[in-house]
Amino acid sequence: MSAVPHETALLSEPPTPALPVLLTYTQVADYLGVHTRTVTRLVASGELTAVCLSGGTRRITESAVVEMLERAEVAR
Repeated sequence: MSAVPHETALLSEPPTPALPVLLTYTQVADYLGVHTRTVTRLVASGELTAVCLSGGTRRITESAVVEMLERAEVAR
């Protein structure tokens, strides 16, 4: 029986997808340099996507912020 090194076994497994980073409205507002009401308006208009967690808490994924900024850059 040949032993396979532990590192080799790990490299042959498919990579685990990273979990999304969830941001609060305040964190997004601070990053964008706007008021939290502006973030709320962006979500309400559909320009920025928020996810609803248990208890009605809403968060915005980091990727949603990046996508919104990329769309804004293309529109310029």
